[in-house]
Amino acid sequence: MALANRMAKELKMLRKSPPQGVCAWPEGDSTTRLTAQVQGPADTVYEAGVFRLAVEVPERYPFEPPKVTFTTRVYHPNIDASGRVCLDVLDLPPKGSWRPSLNLVTILAAVRQLLAEPNPDDPLDQDATEAYLQNRPLFDATARRMVAEHAGGGAGPAAAAVAKPGQPKEQQQGQQEQGQQQAQQQEQQQGQQEQEPPQQQEQTQQQLGQGPAGPSDQGGDERGGPAYGGSTPGKAAAPTASDAGGEQDQDGVGSVGGLLTAIHGAPDSSPLEPPRKQLRTE
Repeated sequence: MALANRMAKELKMLRKSPPQGVCAWPEGDSTTRLTAQVQGPADTVYEAGVFRLAVEVPERYPFEPPKVTFTTRVYHPNIDASGRVCLDVLDLPPKGSWRPSLNLVTILAAVRQLLAEPNPDDPLDQDATEAYLQNRPLFDATARRMVAEHAGGGAGPAAAAVAKPGQPKEQQQGQQEQGQQQAQQQEQQQGQQEQEPPQQQEQTQQQLGQGPAGPSDQGGDERGGPAYGGSTPGKAAAPTASDAGGEQDQDGVGSVGGLLTAIHGAPDSSPLEPPRKQLRTE
């Protein structure tokens, strides 16, 4: 009963005031088995990663420390390949410094701090410790490679900020990728809509043998407003073969004569006569 009350308070504390870069949640209905996610500290070889941990609270808690294990592979002097963590607050005295006044919030904050400040004097991974002490560039390169391979390297610090308790990291990444794809599709659709009127105008100009269309040819006034008669702003309705009174060719576009008639009105001379020549005869 005492353990249940203690865990209820600590879980509430984790929800309302989690340590910076840390979130944790219970596994299912259990209050003694938790999953935690730790964001790699800034300005370290781990900053691009988000690391997952398993937390097991013993029955004698808080008189015994919780067991914390990295389930994400990490290259660190104080963390071995199986995920065990060598940290003084996770051990009882005299070897460790655990005391009942500590809690899960302080434990997870200490684990994250260990990523920023390894302790080579109390090593657990001998190879990582030797590289850390004797060949720091090699250690840094290996640690970053492990982050990229196992901890979602490249996602950046924002990955932990958007983490939701109980939601798998893979599902969060899938939602982010889906949102990015939807945004790209919307941008492509907008780009196609913006490019559509100039394409229609260019096609009409090529058929008429004219230069770039002026404001009146685009179906709007000089201020870019809609054409009179209810045309859509920025999109002048192209004359069709039925409007022009001409026949359609194989491409479904009205004949040149029909288009000239629709745009300039019925001329006095041949419909194939250029509009400028018609103006001179008038």
